[in-house]
Amino acid sequence: HAGLSRHTARIIGFEGRLDFDPASPESGQVDVVIEAARISSGVPALDRLLRSADFFDATAYPSITFKSTQAV
Repeated sequence: HAGLSRHTARIIGFEGRLDFDPASPESGQVDVVIEAARISSGVPALDRLLRSADFFDATAYPSITFKSTQAV
């Protein structure tokens, strides 16, 4: 789109955990698991592309996992 348009998507299916201690914020940790097949842009053709092997490959990798390594 040559930078002329922006696409957004919603993460509909996810679970997460935040461990936070105000006395020691640098020790905080975030863990999130996203269901790749439930990412929704509202545009069916784009959703199929995002779920395909060209992007998230939701069939082979049904979960996207994020685990923080540090807190700043």
